[in-house]
Amino acid sequence: ASAGYLNQEGIVKHTGYERFNFRINASMNINKHIKAGVNFAPTISSQDRGESEGKDKVIMTALTMIPTIGINEGTRSLGFSKFRKDDVNPYERLRQVTDSRNIKNFDVASWVEANIIKGLTFKSMFNYSSENRIDEYFLPLDVQKMSVKSATASSKVISGSRTGWQNTLSYDFTLWKKHQMNVLLGQSIENRSIYTADMKATDFPLDNVPTLNQGATPSQASTLKNIVRTASLFGRLSYNYDDKYLVSASMRRDGSSRFGPSNRWATFPSVSAGWKINSEEFMKDIEFISLLKLRASWGMSGNDRIGYSDYVSTFTTGNVAYGNTSQIAIYPTNYANSDLKWETTKAFDFGFDLSLFKNRIQLNVDYYINRTDDLLYNLQLPAATGFNSMRTNLASIENRGWEIDLTTTNINTRSFKWSSTLNLSGNKNKVLDLGGNDEIITDAWNAQFITKVGGPISQFYTYLTDGLLTEADFEVGADGRYNPNKPLVPTVKGKKQRPGNVKYVDVDGSGSIDNDDRVAYGSNEPDVMFGFTNRFTYKDFELSIFLRGQIGGNVLWIGARNLDTGGKYGANNTLRRWLHCYKEDYPNGNPIPTELGVDMSWDGKTPTPYGLGDNSEQDGQLHRTDLEIFDATFLRIQNVSLAYNMPKKWLNALGIKAAKIYGTVENLHTFTDYVGNPDTNSYSTNPMLRGADYNTYPLSRKYIFGVNVTF
Repeated sequence: ASAGYLNQEGIVKHTGYERFNFRINASMNINKHIKAGVNFAPTISSQDRGESEGKDKVIMTALTMIPTIGINEGTRSLGFSKFRKDDVNPYERLRQVTDSRNIKNFDVASWVEANIIKGLTFKSMFNYSSENRIDEYFLPLDVQKMSVKSATASSKVISGSRTGWQNTLSYDFTLWKKHQMNVLLGQSIENRSIYTADMKATDFPLDNVPTLNQGATPSQASTLKNIVRTASLFGRLSYNYDDKYLVSASMRRDGSSRFGPSNRWATFPSVSAGWKINSEEFMKDIEFISLLKLRASWGMSGNDRIGYSDYVSTFTTGNVAYGNTSQIAIYPTNYANSDLKWETTKAFDFGFDLSLFKNRIQLNVDYYINRTDDLLYNLQLPAATGFNSMRTNLASIENRGWEIDLTTTNINTRSFKWSSTLNLSGNKNKVLDLGGNDEIITDAWNAQFITKVGGPISQFYTYLTDGLLTEADFEVGADGRYNPNKPLVPTVKGKKQRPGNVKYVDVDGSGSIDNDDRVAYGSNEPDVMFGFTNRFTYKDFELSIFLRGQIGGNVLWIGARNLDTGGKYGANNTLRRWLHCYKEDYPNGNPIPTELGVDMSWDGKTPTPYGLGDNSEQDGQLHRTDLEIFDATFLRIQNVSLAYNMPKKWLNALGIKAAKIYGTVENLHTFTDYVGNPDTNSYSTNPMLRGADYNTYPLSRKYIFGVNVTF
């Protein structure tokens, strides 16, 4: 039995997570042929989430907030919005907003195993899990934009259960001493039921009464029940000859109710082989080789992780426009696709394992080729269809890569030991097909990503820059001054120009900068990912240091539009680098004041501040350029742990078998040239929106202290 309690305060004010969990594992021998067991694991958790990440959320508004305003000033009651009508006080918003999630989970698993005859074993496993989740949200009027006229509240209740039953029959036998074989047959079924109730309301008379029934304008409540069923039949045959030659083949047949009747079932075979060369007779005199094994495998797997009923049309009722009136009607809520089928991946892997000097040096090397066909994707649809998107089998993608794991025992004495593990990997993906399309452009709040056949998945779709405009890039008038209306180089069509603006690359040679000059640029895929662990033991002390990072790859800072604009909005806080921007011909001919007592000389690269008009493009400056795409290379001290094992002579008198005192620091430091966390992805659920940093939750440093005691 074990129990745990976690109370973690968030690094953003008024956020946190609390969890209590309990586990009991029990097993028994019913007789010499039959044994059984059961596991119970209830968990209760609560989370204050806050409104941290994304557009207009707390992290972004905290960064752009004017630093001279008090943190307790309300948006409306104390005039916080007098500078911009859509400014909100991030601290007060965190303090007043209710954004909670409470979850109760219960998991139970039981099993029985019977040895029928020698080598023949039957095992049956049954599991049940339930989850009850309540999400509550209340946004008071006082901490909303001035353009918003009422408070908002919502409540969502999700109740779900999952049951599974699996049976296997396994037979192990040996023929003529050297031929070891195993045959496995099995079946499994799983049922999942999910019930959701969603309610919303607005127009609350008081900000301090957040109950839904107080809202004068309740929106239509909705309830939804989904049932998902899966079933599988599988078998495996394994063969081992004299611990030299290893062969295994398997086959499984999977069915999922997420697909229509004609595409519900799919078959997934696999095969693998290995050769332990060190067991051969010709290797017996090479004593420094402990293991040398070649291995290869090929197999297919499937993915059915989509909505519960994407293949059929679902309907709801509500008000729709009919002529000049509003009528209650039944209308579809999704664009059904009856042709949906399993996403499949064919994986080939070849590698070898090498151990030297009684396993003091261990090396594992793999090279793989994975091809995914019929990629399940939520495709954006034109507005004329009446739907935002539809689920479809869209693409074929190939991944080629390699992995290297090296473990060494560097020092091994009686009192001191030092071992190291180095992990290296690299992957390159290539789009083979996009369902007949040459490319797909995907939007993500004022940013675009492009996926093209023949290229990697999800590249940034952006403008290229080439330094800054100077007076030499304009015609000179009779007065000896440059003419901003007569540039000598391609500029943004129809936009006012000035020296100090960004100079863009005219990719298509049209003579002006427009949408056709955007290109696929960079990728979030790193060249190399690595991890490096060192473990030290000195008498009763243990020290472990884990470093992690990557070389290459890019990240798009979407938040740059708000923060890295040189004070575009007039009252914004902004990055310090804008003190050193190009200052000639500033708005209305007024230079930036220099009486601030700081160096404000031009750094030779920062342009004139963006958005001197009503938007960023009125003076010829564009957003989403290569200037907002950064190198994602980083090195992180991921984990440092120090432990002390108390001597047994101290513990024996107390009836304690072992006791360890330890301390751990996680995310100690990250070395990177990027302004934020380069190892982030704001749209992680969409494979075609990779590498975006949209004001994500800060990476926290954790200090953990604990004691492990064994009785």
